[in-house]
Amino acid sequence: MENGAFSQLEWMRSLGKRVILFASIATRITDRKHDDLLRQKNGRGYPTLTVMDAKGEILTRDIDRNIAGVEKAVQAVIAHARLTKRIDAGVKGLDVEMLMVELRLRRLPLKQARWDFRRCMSRLSEASRTEADSLILALEIEEWRAQLGKDKGAALNKGCYLAFKGGRRPIPGSRADEYLFYRPVLVGAGHAEDLETFEQAFQVQAPRLQKKIDAAKAKGGSSYAQRQLDALLGVLTRLRAARK
Repeated sequence: MENGAFSQLEWMRSLGKRVILFASIATRITDRKHDDLLRQKNGRGYPTLTVMDAKGEILTRDIDRNIAGVEKAVQAVIAHARLTKRIDAGVKGLDVEMLMVELRLRRLPLKQARWDFRRCMSRLSEASRTEADSLILALEIEEWRAQLGKDKGAALNKGCYLAFKGGRRPIPGSRADEYLFYRPVLVGAGHAEDLETFEQAFQVQAPRLQKKIDAAKAKGGSSYAQRQLDALLGVLTRLRAARK
């Protein structure tokens, strides 16, 4: 992060005018202030980015680890506060706006998100429907990933594969898009012997893997991405041979 979003000084200055920036570096030093913060706030790893209110309540779930992701989260938090104030004042007809804000903040449980989406769908613009569906897909991916220890990825692979076939996609540039979606799509397509879907997903994933490979080579090292790409090429060759 220090070499990415947080290295952009002008943007950091702008961000610092809207929120109080706080970094907690967890250690195992006894009695160190804030050292248990990651566990207290249910952080999932390093770095964990979140927005909290003055009382320390989490206002977001996961934030994508880039400028666009942080910007969207901060803007959504501000919008949520404004909408809440208007709703508390008795203003009606704000449920659609609140749905979109809460989806962007990833505050809604999956079941409620689906229910609210269906309830508001007829009043959403086409762009908002697409965004909402992508945000709900990200929640579904989280749920499927939670089953990894039980089903060894079966729900994740099948769910992502069927979502892709159905034309659903994560928000471009999001964590779901960059890291969590396309590999299970490819695994699911491979298991289903679905060459067309595999080729479509491969066209997205292969350039990303190649970029990682090139970056590792530039530093004189090797990359796990090379093994991933080789494995995908092997599956692609097998599926094409089976088609002949």
